[in-house]
Amino acid sequence: MNNEKLAVLRMLEEGKITVAEASNLLEAVGKTETAMKTKENHKYPNEPNGNKTKNDEPLFNRVTGFIAGKATQAAGAISREFCLEPTQDKAEGKQNEQQGNENLADATQKRRALKHEDMHKTGEEVTKTFELKVNAQNAELSVCGYNGAVMIKGYNGDKISAKVKYVPKHSRTETPEFITLGSKFILSYDENNFEKVSIDAFVPEVLFSSIKINCLNGAVNIASVTTTAIEVENTYGQAEIKNIMTEQIKCDTSNGSQHLLNIIAKNAAFECFNASVNASDIDAENLRISVLNGGLNFDVSRFAKYNDYEWELESNNDKLNLLLPSLPDVAYCVSAHAALSHVKIGLTGLNFTKNTKCGAEAKSHNYDLVRKKVKLKLETSNAPIVVN
Repeated sequence: MNNEKLAVLRMLEEGKITVAEASNLLEAVGKTETAMKTKENHKYPNEPNGNKTKNDEPLFNRVTGFIAGKATQAAGAISREFCLEPTQDKAEGKQNEQQGNENLADATQKRRALKHEDMHKTGEEVTKTFELKVNAQNAELSVCGYNGAVMIKGYNGDKISAKVKYVPKHSRTETPEFITLGSKFILSYDENNFEKVSIDAFVPEVLFSSIKINCLNGAVNIASVTTTAIEVENTYGQAEIKNIMTEQIKCDTSNGSQHLLNIIAKNAAFECFNASVNASDIDAENLRISVLNGGLNFDVSRFAKYNDYEWELESNNDKLNLLLPSLPDVAYCVSAHAALSHVKIGLTGLNFTKNTKCGAEAKSHNYDLVRKKVKLKLETSNAPIVVN
């Protein structure tokens, strides 16, 4: 081994140069040595080449081992850095790649499911909330319930605060939405896509000129609002209406009772089929209540807002029971007829022009003198009429 190589190896052993630097130096020295040997062989082909001695072998072996050890340490560090075992093979790497692809696919599927979370809860009840500002008076509200209740209650504010609960039939059914068209607020959905839709809402008590409620197979409850018009239609469900002031109110129910309390209206009409009506303190100038296959119980304590009242009350196959106040400024004109039953009039101060078992006609003594007059037309079929 020549002196240049020995010098490089000693410098590496002493730590004066790095393994990479030593490798570059040895490679350069080797190229020079090869060129010189080629030249000497051409001049003296029979002479032996190289001049390495036995004393050089121990140093060469030590440095070679040192370089190999450094290379092994570097490889081990790289393996530990990437959490790989030195014996990891290609098959194991391929398995890890496959597992990663499966995890990615699973994460993608979950992300898509979360994107349509509300629409994927088939058969489970979901709740959706709405906060809608009502900017002006004379707004209109239209809501509908399907196999669920409709609850509308007025409060002193200017927002619709509603919770809509629904059960979708299909996994990708669009959710119910409140649509705003100018001053109109409409709860919109396709009932064919839902098992149930119900709404529980607080609404401004004085900002709506019109409130319309439709319901199928659920209860309706509306309270504490002042408006121009209210319309309620409920099939296979009851209706409760209380603390209302309006110009017009209409309520139709079938196979569900009506509960009416503290209603002031210029025109009021209530129709009920296959259930009863229980009413108290309805102060309506023009009132019509019709009950088919059900009874009517009506308790009146005042006639306050109007002067001339005209009421028509009718029941079929059940009793009509009317309780009226005796007030000094109120007079009555009564016409009652009960087909296949009887009439009982218990009011005092009446002059009867007709008083038979199934019919009566009478008028208060002071009818032409008082300010407030109430005309009553009462009819029943297969059931009695009782007025007190």
